[in-house]
Amino acid sequence: MNRLEGKRAIITGGAKGLGLATAQLFVEEGAKIAIVDFDGEAGREAAKVITEAGGEVYFHEVDVRDAEAIEATFATINEEMGGIDILVNSAGVVDSGVIAHETSIEEWREVIDTDLNGSFITSKFAVPYMLGKGGSIVNIASTAGLSSVCDGNAPYHAAKGGVVQMTKNFGISYAKKGIRCNCVCPGTTLTDLVRNDLINKFGSVEEGEPVYGAMHPMGRLGKPIETAYAILYLASDEAAWTTGVALPVDGGFTAA
Repeated sequence: MNRLEGKRAIITGGAKGLGLATAQLFVEEGAKIAIVDFDGEAGREAAKVITEAGGEVYFHEVDVRDAEAIEATFATINEEMGGIDILVNSAGVVDSGVIAHETSIEEWREVIDTDLNGSFITSKFAVPYMLGKGGSIVNIASTAGLSSVCDGNAPYHAAKGGVVQMTKNFGISYAKKGIRCNCVCPGTTLTDLVRNDLINKFGSVEEGEPVYGAMHPMGRLGKPIETAYAILYLASDEAAWTTGVALPVDGGFTAA
């Protein structure tokens, strides 16, 4: 039996990267899904690919920072899918990596507003549809939310650290209401964002990948599907007694 048979899931940032890998895996496991992403072109293409593969998917072009739009969109999705059982918060941005005093206030606000505030907004408006019947929220944090080993990326570390603590708070707050909240903390994973970062810093993915890979005890970067399987577990009923957890999926990075 498929692990998400009959489940209805919203995946923010589902047009690319970890979100898309999760969306495709969830459909394979029997879920109906709604992708929420601000990138309309990529979102429509993702929905087309998933539909052509036999999945049931809805796409909504929305910015997770827009509380009013998210509230209205979730109401529409609830009608479309007949309910909401799972929310995966994968929408996010990274910062430029410069040291804190060189970071612009605009960049700080953009990262916090998208990665942290966006995850709160979507969770806030998903919870009412789960009350009384249960549900699962899975946030995408980062190893940057658990440790800080570089001399830059202050906005990203702050945002992802906030996501970790928010996850724990939601996990405790809704434990007796049947709603679980967990997060995964991926190490450096080869998504489009990371590829662009490698190109900007090293000139090519081929030059940069070994450098970033060497930071992880397993000696390589992660693959999106590897994090998607961890998200699948936390979203599924197999994790029925798991809440408030921040799960590293990082090739041993946080254990070193």
